[in-house]
Amino acid sequence: MATKPTYEELEQRIRVLEVESAKGKQVENALRESEEKYRLLVESAGEGIVLTQEGTFRYVNPRALEFMGYSQEEIIAQSMSHFVHPDDRERLGQLYLSKLAGEDVPPASSWRIISKSGTFKWVQSRSTLLTWEGKPSLLTFLIDITQQRQAEEALEEERRRLQKSLEDVRTLRGIVPICARCKKIRDDKGYWNQVEKYVSEHSEATFSHGICPECLKKLYPEFAQDESQAKP
Repeated sequence: MATKPTYEELEQRIRVLEVESAKGKQVENALRESEEKYRLLVESAGEGIVLTQEGTFRYVNPRALEFMGYSQEEIIAQSMSHFVHPDDRERLGQLYLSKLAGEDVPPASSWRIISKSGTFKWVQSRSTLLTWEGKPSLLTFLIDITQQRQAEEALEEERRRLQKSLEDVRTLRGIVPICARCKKIRDDKGYWNQVEKYVSEHSEATFSHGICPECLKKLYPEFAQDESQAKP
């Protein structure tokens, strides 16, 4: 038959339970403080942070909600593909599947996200594979690069415009092979062309035909004589 614990033994057990309880509370408080610090860090981050699981949003921080234009209630549990530009969905989907499979993929990618207003915004994303609630998930950092891409597109358009202007301003340069007798010019393909044709194709010049005085005398002497008599 088991003996009943003495008063001193009961008192000792109570002290042990109190110590263990205090330690548990300390650990719980430390975890709560750590969780609060990370939450504040994520929510005040200057870049967007989203957590996706099985292709759906599980968490979106305020910065990402800001440039997407949605609230947490409107976006949580929604498929991420619904917010991706149609032209980028297939490429981004392949990257997503490759990342989940542990394959080697580019560390960053740029794509367009559809905001609530219907406008497209360029974002640069970096994703990290992790396990959350026992399931593989992606923690993705988003940077709004819309203004940067718009500036790049404007510069590219200006470059194309300048290139076209340069192509339109054609000039004759270098040695031009010309026949010493008939004055035809040989082009880059080896064909001999009249001076008018060659110059017109290689410059902005146009021709207005006439007859010089010497040719007039040779071809139409009667008109040349009349012209000389007409002069004072």
